[in-house]
Amino acid sequence: MKIVIVGGGKLGQEICYDLNQEGYEITLIDTDSELVNKLVEELDIQGIVGSGTDIEVLKQAGIAACDAFIAATDSDEVNLISAHMASKLGALYRIIRARKLEYTKNEEYISEYFEIDYIINQDLEAAIEILHVIDYPTASYVESFHNNEVKIINFRVKPDSEIVGLSVQEVRSAVKNVVICTIENRNTAEVIIPKGHTIVEADTYLNVIASNEDYNRLVLLAGHKNNTRFNSAFIQGGSRICEYLLPELHKRKIRTKIVELNSERALKLASSFPDSEIILGDGTDQDFLSEHRLSAHDVAIGLTDSDEENLIFSLYSHSLGVRKNITKVNRTSLIKLLHADNLDAIISPRTSISDAIIGRVRSLSHQNEYHLLGYARLSTSKDSEVLEFVVSKDDKVCNKKIMELPLDESIFIGLIIRGEIKIIPKGSDCLLENDCVIIVDVKKRVRTLDGILK
Repeated sequence: MKIVIVGGGKLGQEICYDLNQEGYEITLIDTDSELVNKLVEELDIQGIVGSGTDIEVLKQAGIAACDAFIAATDSDEVNLISAHMASKLGALYRIIRARKLEYTKNEEYISEYFEIDYIINQDLEAAIEILHVIDYPTASYVESFHNNEVKIINFRVKPDSEIVGLSVQEVRSAVKNVVICTIENRNTAEVIIPKGHTIVEADTYLNVIASNEDYNRLVLLAGHKNNTRFNSAFIQGGSRICEYLLPELHKRKIRTKIVELNSERALKLASSFPDSEIILGDGTDQDFLSEHRLSAHDVAIGLTDSDEENLIFSLYSHSLGVRKNITKVNRTSLIKLLHADNLDAIISPRTSISDAIIGRVRSLSHQNEYHLLGYARLSTSKDSEVLEFVVSKDDKVCNKKIMELPLDESIFIGLIIRGEIKIIPKGSDCLLENDCVIIVDVKKRVRTLDGILK
């Protein structure tokens, strides 16, 4: 499968690395010759120095034979124009990154007019992720599947909690309708699919599928005594994410206070969001944060353009006893240098976009005969992923009992959705045509539903 990517910035590089690992044939276009040469050498991809809006450059990249075109430059306008040109030159599927609010508001019209198949907005995606972990106060992150009807929720097992030392089977005896998909040790970066006899250890992170009621029971046993909704949020950095985040927080009756260092940006936020308290100042100044009562807020959210500033802000808010901190970090390798247990929720917009693009590209393979509906990575180490497939009558697994399937050891069937019914799988359950199936894999990189077999 041939993919052309325009833009080798930080997002473009993330996409190149991830899609290269997927085994696709990649051509990168960027105006920076040094950057192109670096990525060509590191990844063994094709590289062209030039502009994505130059017809001759696009032709040189083989755009007529391109299965997927991805425009990920820092300019929304360049992305729109280059994708439109790619469509006219024969690219089969066009994806662009667009960050401006006006483009998101008019996505349907822009998609039709510019012939773009998928518009992704990293700021909107980040806001959605933040809202997920606000709606689930004890969660580190939440991934949604099956039109948001199924959620995989990640949370930390606190030391001295009731489930520490119990087996997975014993935990499921206490909370019956819960599926423990993976257990992650962030200190060792190890992710496992647990067996019934696997012991739950302190400071590990569980990825579970559960109803809200069962999830609340489980996290109480895991040491999270306060699972009540948030009433106030202190945000450092009035980034574009706020344009999508603030209206939703206000719908949830959450009071918001935003600290922004740039006066022009602060004035714009104050004009757009009169219900928020906008403060012009330096959010890295601890005296300033104390003066504005950071410690009196339920949740602290670091949204500056600096990963380091966001991490320090979150660690400081934790030291003050703020119930939850949410940290925007694109370079997740930084987390390993810090005490990760004091970081409640990490939001990585680049990873989210890359996941969305991987899901789209995989679903394009062979005209989506593999019936992939959803995709996300579950761990900070990127070793585990969760996928949603539709069972086809041609799949080898169709009409077979799970106990009869020679499943790979790195595969776990988390949930079967049959119409309106959600089934926690047992060995005697069958996979039927048109079932939706949630699959978890660790290091296997499943491409098809039949790929779960040995």
